[in-house]
Amino acid sequence: MDRPRALPTPIRVRGVIDTGAEMSTITPTVAGRLDFDQPLRIVPLAGANSTQLANVYAVQMHVGPLDASSGPIATSVVVASLVDAEHDCLIGRAVLSRGELHRNGRDSTYDLVLPD
Repeated sequence: MDRPRALPTPIRVRGVIDTGAEMSTITPTVAGRLDFDQPLRIVPLAGANSTQLANVYAVQMHVGPLDASSGPIATSVVVASLVDAEHDCLIGRAVLSRGELHRNGRDSTYDLVLPD
């Protein structure tokens, strides 16, 4: 009988909220650091000029500081390159729908409040 794989060591990435994306996305670099086995499935991913096939994996995601009271969120992510080189992760509606997005109009910042 095969032994279960150990969970990978958590890694910290810089993400951006995208209310137009259904699924969250991680870059191929992040996926390589997590050393995934087989994808859950392969999905077509539509871009501005083309459609490509992309692997989908199951992950546990923390949003915000690791010392926050909310625990990890079980979700799936698609692996694809992001146009914005400053970020390694795009947080889509599948994660956003589990919490509340609060806008501070004074300084144009947002807080994502997730359930405990």
